[in-house]
Amino acid sequence: MKKTIIISITLLLLTLLPTNTVTSQAPSITYITLPSDSLPMGIIYDNNTNVVWVALYWNRSIAKINVTTKEYKLCQLPDAVTVPYLQIVTLSGKRIILNAIEDARVREAYPNTNYGNDAYLSVLRFGVSERSFLKFDISSISKDITSATLNLYVKEFGNTVNRTYEVNKVIEDWSESSITWNNQPNITTEFQVNVSAPTNIGWFSIDVTPIVNSALELNETTVSFRIKDSDETGCPCTYTYFCSKEDVSVYKGPMPWTLALAPDGDLWISIRSYMVTPNHPLSSIPYLAKMNTTTGKLTILWIPTWLGGGCDIKYLNGFIWYLTNQGLAKINYTISEIVECYPVDIAGGFMEVDGDSIWISSVSNNVVKRFNTIAENFDVNLTGFDRPLGIEVDSKYVYVAENHRREPEGPIINGTIARIDKATYSINRIVTNTLVTNEGPYHVLKDGDGNLWWTTNSKQIGGRMAFTESMFSYEAISPYCYFMVEVPSNGIWFSCVGSAYVGIVYPPYNSPDINKDGTVDSSDLGILGIAWGSISGDPNYTSDADLNRDSIIDSVDLGMIGTCWGMAK
Repeated sequence: MKKTIIISITLLLLTLLPTNTVTSQAPSITYITLPSDSLPMGIIYDNNTNVVWVALYWNRSIAKINVTTKEYKLCQLPDAVTVPYLQIVTLSGKRIILNAIEDARVREAYPNTNYGNDAYLSVLRFGVSERSFLKFDISSISKDITSATLNLYVKEFGNTVNRTYEVNKVIEDWSESSITWNNQPNITTEFQVNVSAPTNIGWFSIDVTPIVNSALELNETTVSFRIKDSDETGCPCTYTYFCSKEDVSVYKGPMPWTLALAPDGDLWISIRSYMVTPNHPLSSIPYLAKMNTTTGKLTILWIPTWLGGGCDIKYLNGFIWYLTNQGLAKINYTISEIVECYPVDIAGGFMEVDGDSIWISSVSNNVVKRFNTIAENFDVNLTGFDRPLGIEVDSKYVYVAENHRREPEGPIINGTIARIDKATYSINRIVTNTLVTNEGPYHVLKDGDGNLWWTTNSKQIGGRMAFTESMFSYEAISPYCYFMVEVPSNGIWFSCVGSAYVGIVYPPYNSPDINKDGTVDSSDLGILGIAWGSISGDPNYTSDADLNRDSIIDSVDLGMIGTCWGMAK
């Protein structure tokens, strides 16, 4: 199904909070301690900047970790939609969302008091009146707009039936930190909008196109509105309270899930959920984000509502690919627009790129699919998996973590990795040495040495060594180990979910394929021979040849090469 949809954007600035804590909890795993409420999720390595990025789900932020120093900064994701907001629709159909940059109410009963920090705005008539003012930055908007809608969230109202509110353009500058009843700015009645007062809790929309157009025609960089009751005299009391931009009870921010890097350096962020689901127009939801890693500017993106929450995000062949619960979106990352949407019922899963294709798992349907990005269709559908989640791909196989869930009092079994032969689509299973006490393997990764790694929801990270196929596992400090990424020469980094750590682990020994050509042979023996007898710090010492990592090149390392002699990875 081909469908062209324009994403609308909100530009928000990032907050950088410098912090760092590095602790070592066990000989096998080093931990970087993150904020206590972080819940680390997706993790990705940027080799251009030597930085690891981690999505912090509960903390609603992205951690930027320096690989060398292990110090990190938090890049906070602001609320995706704050109230009030101004929706602009351009001639091309793009919908742009602008948050209020200033808002305040003024009260006739307290004419010299400023209420710019209040959590609500008000329109009131009860012998004395209350009015509200809002300001928006329109400097990024061109004159080619078709509509402008002011959206306010009604928290409370009373006796508003048959009441009319007037919305006017403000023609003098003002500040939310100093505005009062007595110094409120002047307005013009030209372009005045009259609207029936709200009679329901929830979103209240006002068409302010004439006012915004007048500001754009005058090349004004901001536009301000005043809202008041059309009749401010007499009784009974009639009022409406709207959420202000200072209100924190309506939106609690986007919860980041997985990450992808585009060629221009932007970090794309899949949004799984919100702590409090935001109210939004029926047609779209703010469930995607991107961040300029140089300037720290965050862009919240809107996607079609039917796509649902994010599952995974990748870059492939010039596009960002966004997997959601109900579809796969192809996104032009340079202009932040959806090019195509392909419906697919996933409801929880991940994906991995493979040449011109994308392999996709669906934990709810127990299937693995392949999407051909050239033919633009799903050309492989495999069934019979046990809660498939993380996916890894090499030249011959697709590896799928099977997240078997142990039933209460059920038997404890070994976790499995399903291995799909890409030539025949036959499936066999690697029975791991990690025990499923809660849930089985979650993510799977193959490192540069050919070692196969997996994390589990049973407090383990394990793997199978290339060449020898011997297995190993470590018990983590976290009850759940989720996502992984290889950082060259710096181990496997993984997110410890259910705690506040990123773990760093290495395989139990270095690869006997010292020169990384895929075969253990005389070339590797020659490298070991040059370093023979050396210890760490000697000029001829080579860490890659120290296979058992005991800081000396000796007969133990030679024996490990002998054991794998002639083997291919």
